[in-house]
Amino acid sequence: MQAALAEWTGQRTVPNVFIAGTHIGGCDCKPNFALLCLLVHVMVSTVIAKYQAGQLLNLLSDAGAITVDLNA
Repeated sequence: MQAALAEWTGQRTVPNVFIAGTHIGGCDCKPNFALLCLLVHVMVSTVIAKYQAGQLLNLLSDAGAITVDLNA
């Protein structure tokens, strides 16, 4: 993955941030992206923890992000 990112963007770092298909940067391009990298890590860790605890579908459903029949 990092080789592909380097080819596409000139940067090998993960995360590499894209908005609507446009590369806006990554952790090695701007000092202020260090905070973004930390936030992404925390968010991903939190989502994984919620998934592993069996809470993610309920949270997404309650927020209206997905429609699921939780009784199925």
